[in-house]
Amino acid sequence: MNKSLFKLYNVYKIKEIMSWKYRIIKHKNKENPFEDDYAIHEVYYDENNKPYMYTKNPITITANSTQGIKWIVDKIKIGIKKPTLNEKIFNKK
Repeated sequence: MNKSLFKLYNVYKIKEIMSWKYRIIKHKNKENPFEDDYAIHEVYYDENNKPYMYTKNPITITANSTQGIKWIVDKIKIGIKKPTLNEKIFNKK
């Protein structure tokens, strides 16, 4: 199997076993280390349903319909009810 097909296969397998949810992540403020920032990200979970990685940039809400926007907002509402995740837990992996 050539490298590009192998990478594609691995991405497919990762997507197959992972799920994601919107979650709030606490970040260290880069300009003031004594303050924290919070943002909503897509957080990906491993096969044991443990947070595994998150999107580099916080989410933006865009969709091709108002129903799509409502769906995203509903998913965000579910995510913000869960405990805030600290970015440090991802840096250990």
